[in-house]
Amino acid sequence: MIDVVFLLLVFFLLSANFRRAEGFLPSQLPKAVTRSEIMELEPLTVIVRTAADNKCHIELAGQLALTIEPDNRTAGFSQAAQELKGLLKDSGRNINDPVQLIFLTDTRWQDTEKAYDMLRSIGLTKIIFSMGN
Repeated sequence: MIDVVFLLLVFFLLSANFRRAEGFLPSQLPKAVTRSEIMELEPLTVIVRTAADNKCHIELAGQLALTIEPDNRTAGFSQAAQELKGLLKDSGRNINDPVQLIFLTDTRWQDTEKAYDMLRSIGLTKIIFSMGN
């Protein structure tokens, strides 16, 4: 019986087709870039807060402050969007640059939502949320 097992073993070893190892797919990787070569862009800051009199105050990039009246929120945020669009253009930034949206602790949720919608309406997608004091 053992001789049959050895004959089968020899048969399978001699008749087996061993595959060659598969080759690698050709690929091109980008050149290595050192950390000093990468320019990191500081995000543009938009600070939103709601005052005690229910007015919404928006500060764009530390340069421009807008006050939005409680009865005219939609038009006020539309105006802020246009101001921010002009500020982006004037400072040489584009819609792919990061924007940091900072909400102070007294900011109402509705103002938070409107500020986010304002940024999205002008095409900004890289939005960073932060809470401030």
